[in-house]
Amino acid sequence: MRYIRTVRGLDRHSLDWQSHIVEKVFGPGNIEVVLLKHILNRYPVKSALDITCGNGNIAIMIAKMGKDVTVLDHDLANIQRVKQKSILAGVQIELKHADMRDLSSIYKHKCNLITCLNNSLSLLLDKADIWGSLVQMYLALEPGGLLVIQNFNYDRLIRDNISKITDINVDGCDMAVKVFFEHGNEKKRSRFVFETLYPSKRTGETEKLVIPVKPVFKKEMDVWLAELGFVKSTEEMYVDCMPEETWHTVTTVFRPGSLN
Repeated sequence: MRYIRTVRGLDRHSLDWQSHIVEKVFGPGNIEVVLLKHILNRYPVKSALDITCGNGNIAIMIAKMGKDVTVLDHDLANIQRVKQKSILAGVQIELKHADMRDLSSIYKHKCNLITCLNNSLSLLLDKADIWGSLVQMYLALEPGGLLVIQNFNYDRLIRDNISKITDINVDGCDMAVKVFFEHGNEKKRSRFVFETLYPSKRTGETEKLVIPVKPVFKKEMDVWLAELGFVKSTEEMYVDCMPEETWHTVTTVFRPGSLN
């Protein structure tokens, strides 16, 4: 068995599919896209900051709606992907290759909308880092500005003791991916395991991509945001219509004030 513990250790072939597979599991789906379109149509959003932009589709969508968009991502490959897509889409997007924990030193403006998607808060692994990043997001918002957070539904995973998430077949490739969640403890971090199988090769040959996470639960998130001064938006009622069995949670809050 070939065992790969981190993204950094993957070979070039694996890197070609890694972002696509992780995006399928962590990235926004139809519900989140509909919600964002609703927000952009309802509020006079002029500028948006997309943190941990993933495949860039959300940033492109927002830019096509006539908004000033900045994307920030620690992964240079994601930044390059957004650059290429923005050129093809005919939109301008400001690109910043940086970690969200350095937001205040990198992003000197204020915006009306921040999207923090792709389970990115849980990838920080440390409560202090999550808290510090949320503080910087609050400060980066104009009064009345909205913050949309998409995270994995850890309440469901741990309540129902779920380990198997999904099976993914990669189109055009001789590989199949099984995705698992392993809940940690005091000595071992929680983590997602992407196990890649190659059906045409000899039995037992696999790759494993391991992504450590810090589970963030809904009540915990609500308390943190309230302590920082965020207020729940009316869009939370819309989000509450999401089926309980979905893999994702979405939280929408705003910095007190009004958008002009």
